[in-house]
Amino acid sequence: MTTQEVVQGLHDYLKFRFFKENRQVNLDLNFFTRHFKDGVRGFFGVIVNDEGELLEDRQNPETFKLYQTYNPSRKITK
Repeated sequence: MTTQEVVQGLHDYLKFRFFKENRQVNLDLNFFTRHFKDGVRGFFGVIVNDEGELLEDRQNPETFKLYQTYNPSRKITK
């Protein structure tokens, strides 16, 4: 999985989560790309592994489970 694919998947999930939480995501893909390339693997409680899989959401696990059902084509573990 490319960095761009990882970042897009993370961004898509966070947009979904923030929508469910009635919040807005004001960070663009460049923010996530820069930090992912720098080795950051935790974003707002969402843990991503080096292969680009979304592993868990420590801040909102219920929405994470819902997203897995909502978007089964994404490679999400657990």
